[in-house]
Amino acid sequence: MLRSFLSLFRSTTLRRYRVKILSDVISDEIQKLPIYKKKKIKILDYGSGYNPILIDELIKKLRQKNKKKLFKLIVLIYMIKNKLSS
Repeated sequence: MLRSFLSLFRSTTLRRYRVKILSDVISDEIQKLPIYKKKKIKILDYGSGYNPILIDELIKKLRQKNKKKLFKLIVLIYMIKNKLSS
């Protein structure tokens, strides 16, 4: 029981850390793009699944850095036929 708790705790902690680092890197790269000068920016997220933690964190960081820009997020989810029927 302790082992499963520690495993869950470790994976949750590492996930949060990975999300933070990835969102920092991606937001810095987006800001370097020439399209970042526009007022409205669209971001396409393909395949993040039902719980898009990374893209949520990324949008938060981009909005914090520049409150005047409008960020539009488009999320596409790839589904297998078996999962659609259940």
